[in-house]
Amino acid sequence: MFIFLIIICAIACSALVYPLSFFATHFEATYTFTVSALLLVLLAVLAARQVKKHGARATFAFSLRTLIVLAGILAVFAALFSGKRLLALLALAAAVALFVLAARFFKSSPKELALEAE
Repeated sequence: MFIFLIIICAIACSALVYPLSFFATHFEATYTFTVSALLLVLLAVLAARQVKKHGARATFAFSLRTLIVLAGILAVFAALFSGKRLLALLALAAAVALFVLAARFFKSSPKELALEAE
């Protein structure tokens, strides 16, 4: 029974992976556009759920703080990998300052938007 289950999983995976691989290697632009569009639709649906659940202001505040953190991490790593340590330190300081400003400007109660998934 275990061998049969492994064979079924291998067939199912092959049936899913091969067409995706073929599509990605032969139609790169179309594949990239399709995957990007699906990702944007997913993000829009998740944002709409958060707005409906917590309100627009709390969702915007959370999204802004998350975007500041991610942009700061990206800027620090980009500066470090290019060998500019002072720029990385300045980017880190700017990200922290922007995060603090955003947190103070958009004060929200903890019950509005929790970080953990419910």
